[in-house]
Amino acid sequence: PDSPPPPPSRVCDAIILVYDSTSPQTFNRLTTHWLPLIESVCPVPVVVAGNKVDLLEDEEITEMEQKKVVLPILKRFSFVHACMEVSAKTLFFINELFFLSQTLVLFPVRPILDLGTNQIRDDALRALYRIFRVHDLDGDGLLDDEEINRFQEIVFGGERLGGEDIGALKKVVG
Repeated sequence: PDSPPPPPSRVCDAIILVYDSTSPQTFNRLTTHWLPLIESVCPVPVVVAGNKVDLLEDEEITEMEQKKVVLPILKRFSFVHACMEVSAKTLFFINELFFLSQTLVLFPVRPILDLGTNQIRDDALRALYRIFRVHDLDGDGLLDDEEINRFQEIVFGGERLGGEDIGALKKVVG
């Protein structure tokens, strides 16, 4: 039928959407049928996998051509987390495909990140601000090296960070 079925309460936690890498029409059907259907019924994390990559000639598709095709899918369908090429016959990247899918279920970003806007959700942002305010002992709005190390020990139970590690952390965050 042309109309999607009624939304299920929760059918799955992630989807591996497979197409035939040797058949362009199966790839085109991803964006014209399957991804819009998933979006309308149950927008869970999706990994798109092109199967039968073992049958492709090495020169058939360049990396630049792949990016031109894949990037619009990732931008248009924010619930698509990755696109991969695999071979069920030779088991090429099969373990990685299932590991990635498992990771999306076990460590979901949805409670923290709004996949539609790619913005941190307000509740998550408030929680992060609160966590850092609690560890900002001198109340200056910044975590100094000692406060960062205290945070590291309490939250991660790990060793204190060295000056180089703290510098690298500040460079990433700042």
